[in-house]
Amino acid sequence: MDISNLPPTTPHLNVFGLQIKATPATGRGVYASRHIPKGTLIEVSPVLLFSQQEYEAYGKHTILDSYVFHWRRMNAWALALGLGSLFNHSQTPNITFSLDYGTMSIRYTTSRALAPGDELCICYGREEDMWWNSSERPVVSQSSTPPSDPFEGLDLDTE
Repeated sequence: MDISNLPPTTPHLNVFGLQIKATPATGRGVYASRHIPKGTLIEVSPVLLFSQQEYEAYGKHTILDSYVFHWRRMNAWALALGLGSLFNHSQTPNITFSLDYGTMSIRYTTSRALAPGDELCICYGREEDMWWNSSERPVVSQSSTPPSDPFEGLDLDTE
């Protein structure tokens, strides 16, 4: 394969002109460069799956632990590729996500209209439970029963 003929960007993954910017508070984040209406599918991120055993042995001891989603249907952990791992956390998110098991991807949709300069954020759970508010890495539940806490396990099934 001759890679010199490939485009420098992948336009079909970022048709909305989304920008990755560095910020002092969060490191890097994804920002709107123009108006995007509510209900717009803005990203479909393919996932890289890790088995429960790989996650227990390696993943939860690395920075990957901060970026994976529990892929319950396969008892695995998923790392979102594309822009999916760059959305920062907000308790008032402007992006929702759903796990698409059929296509092995995560779909990100605007939950309200976005203006140029808005940071695109999802909710990872309760802030008091987040790793950045703790001196220790989070402990991952080994339970196979559904969580009783509505903020836990925010991965949503889609068919």
